[in-house]
Amino acid sequence: MLSTMRSAVGAAAAHQRWVSAGYESIGTYGVSVEEIDEIEVVLDDGRTCALQALDDADHIEVDDHASIDFTEMPSNGKIRQAARKVRDAAIKRGILYPQG
Repeated sequence: MLSTMRSAVGAAAAHQRWVSAGYESIGTYGVSVEEIDEIEVVLDDGRTCALQALDDADHIEVDDHASIDFTEMPSNGKIRQAARKVRDAAIKRGILYPQG
């Protein structure tokens, strides 16, 4: 699972939440639910495996939290392949809140 924030938080506030929790950041990037829903990797047998965006704020009791679910990916290699596609979608959209 990749921890994210819903867009309702806003890019600057999401960044502030992250760094105030003690993490380092170069800024905030984003992807849409639609972009996540379109990400698939091809398995060795020709089938495809897709990512899923989850609104899990109530489940983990963190306001406006969402996750990108990689748990259906059958191997670390396929996880990395899907993660690169998430990264590429975020870079294509552009940085939403640059750090400093």
